[in-house]
Amino acid sequence: MTRNPKLVLYEPDETFAERICDYWINQKSFPFEVTCFSSYEKWRSMYPKLSADVWLLDSSIADEIQQDELRGRVLLWTDDESQESAIYKYRSADILMQTLKDCLDTTAGAAADRDQTRVLALYTPVLSQLQTVTGMEMARILSEHGQVLYLPLTGFCAVKNLLADHYSKDISDFMYFLAQSEQQSTILIQNYIFKTEGVELLAPVDNPDSLRAVSADEWLRFLDFWKQSGRYRYILLDIGREIGEVPRLLQACDRVCALRENTAVSEGIWHQYEQYLEATGYLSLMSRTEVITLPPAREEFGGMETSAYKRQLAQQILVKAEMI
Repeated sequence: MTRNPKLVLYEPDETFAERICDYWINQKSFPFEVTCFSSYEKWRSMYPKLSADVWLLDSSIADEIQQDELRGRVLLWTDDESQESAIYKYRSADILMQTLKDCLDTTAGAAADRDQTRVLALYTPVLSQLQTVTGMEMARILSEHGQVLYLPLTGFCAVKNLLADHYSKDISDFMYFLAQSEQQSTILIQNYIFKTEGVELLAPVDNPDSLRAVSADEWLRFLDFWKQSGRYRYILLDIGREIGEVPRLLQACDRVCALRENTAVSEGIWHQYEQYLEATGYLSLMSRTEVITLPPAREEFGGMETSAYKRQLAQQILVKAEMI
């Protein structure tokens, strides 16, 4: 009989340790057999006798840990959100659970196959406030088919209003981490990921200038990092006008979707966009771009703000892009 992998937890806050362990253990998908310590004295007396596949230890004892004495993966966690080398413990319990599962080789098959990760970009040269609303709805639908990461690469983004949790790190912070960190593991990135309605995402920036300062090479590295993580079945990029050299980023995506209004102005801008792609050598992008002309929402669905309209539009886009 195959044994369950073992997790040893040291958390000095007894109430917090009890609550999070109870939550994890009651989840059918949690793979570990858990041994928990909240007493420092008991931890010190017992740890030389223990074995574990994963150790989750409060960062207050970091200086005492001899990792060569502990077989298995050693993770530190902390109540200091600014500590980059440790996991922030007051995250969603589901995200913490996934972090622990990611440490196990035995769960590698459960993660999205790297070669199967599909990248969809939502970009429109005609600015539309409906784009982000549609993007979030698309992400919700994709989450019904597999693990999805939603990346809002646009300024003044209303996605922030959907994040119930307090956060202090956004996409620009992650870009800095990616540039500086030598240990770009799926463990440390959990401090940047938020989860809402089954969708994982990075928080959008406060200042659009943070996006304008990022080069195309950096965006390509950013996208490649998420693709190579093997964690996601779908990656959805919601791209705004602040991103430079957009065609280079779009070329790295499997499919591109865009919204077009049925007006003469919109038609003229689209013509200019195609001329721009031709002049820059990216006209072939149009063969992978699905342009969705917005239907008369008021007559058919009662207006663009209705949930029926947003769901129908998002579904239409994903079907045309052959993502679902």
